[in-house]
Amino acid sequence: MIVKFSPSVNIIRDSNKSLNYVSTPNAERAALAITESFNKGVHAFTLIGSYGTGKSSFLWALQQSLQGNKKLLECRIGNTKAPVRILNFVGAYQSLIEHFAEQLEVKSNSKGNQKIFDAIYQEYEKVRSKDGLLVIVIDEFGKFLEYAAKFDPDRELYFVQQLAEFVNDERRNILLLTTLHQNLEAYTDGKLSEAQRQEWKKVKGRLKEITFNEPVEQLLVLAAKSLGRKAKSNTLSQNTLKLEKRYHVVLADHHLIQELGDSLHPLDYFSAYVLTAALQRYGQNERSLFTFLELEDLSSKKSYGLVEVYDYLYQEFYAYLTTKSNTDYTLWASIKEEFHSYFRAAKTKMFFQIVQDAAPRHHRK
Repeated sequence: MIVKFSPSVNIIRDSNKSLNYVSTPNAERAALAITESFNKGVHAFTLIGSYGTGKSSFLWALQQSLQGNKKLLECRIGNTKAPVRILNFVGAYQSLIEHFAEQLEVKSNSKGNQKIFDAIYQEYEKVRSKDGLLVIVIDEFGKFLEYAAKFDPDRELYFVQQLAEFVNDERRNILLLTTLHQNLEAYTDGKLSEAQRQEWKKVKGRLKEITFNEPVEQLLVLAAKSLGRKAKSNTLSQNTLKLEKRYHVVLADHHLIQELGDSLHPLDYFSAYVLTAALQRYGQNERSLFTFLELEDLSSKKSYGLVEVYDYLYQEFYAYLTTKSNTDYTLWASIKEEFHSYFRAAKTKMFFQIVQDAAPRHHRK
């Protein structure tokens, strides 16, 4: 059974599902970077990208491709006909050491975490004789790092360092993939000593970073595909193109506006662009563009412009947008004032027109 676009993929829950994954240039670039680096001896990676950019979906697609279930991404590591074994871990606010021990069913109190690494090696042994590949994936890695920074940075970071070194041993055909929403050092919580910060830098140096942020334009293409509408062009899209060429509203690719046409209807290009950029900035996976497309009853609307986008964002992210901890607080406050002023003026004008229309003809001037 093929599942529709899934805004929030869980690599464990969805491992056996057949998701409707659409590859993007960004995803293909990341897969190529992993392939080339692995073949040069780098086996440990961290994908860094903001919420809702498809990192988990990418991990799912990469696993499907490596195991030969589906050819979704070009990723040729080692013998492509050899078996691939995958160990999936999803982040939680707890000790990474304890989590690995629980999942691998070993005790975590062994010296140097030896029992954990023995268990990992046993998993590798299942494919090693056939020149196979073991893939260790830690999605939402930042949750483990947040816990580590607060409770036991020395012990936890040492384990991550051990894991990276274990994987990067050129004699082993093991791949480690982790995902973060921000730079690894950003998870130090500002409470670490200088020596501890240096240890975090060491760990960072053992994980090759790959930026994973889908450009807004690419997400709009995916959104159009998810809506399944034909990219016909009419007066609306032509007017959008004229406005963009004249005022450079969003610095958009003119060819893309023509290509998409009205396939995003009832969203126009500007409202779709602003909505997507805002969701990248303020949203999380469950608030991604694809969740919006699934939840909003767009089929019943004739249009969904910037006014509707403003209403949606202000309603969904009210608590954050109206707090002074939001770096964009002043801008949103200004928008709100201008927005309401505009509508007060518009309502006054409408009211005046209604009064005029209702007045006796001989009283009109």
